Amino acid sequence: MRGRLKFRVGQMVDAAFSLVVEAWRMVVLQKVSRAYDIAHPDGPN
Repeated sequence: MRGRLKFRVGQMVDAAFSLVVEAWRMVVLQKVSRAYDIAHPDGPN
């Protein structure tokens, strides 16, 4: 049961981080967002 709970918490953290990155994209300049995409080609994680 413990391992399963850690897995779910990990998924929630990943989802929350993705949500923050998407919100950040709405307020930064496009060139900053593009630079982030180049530096992180696999996404925010």
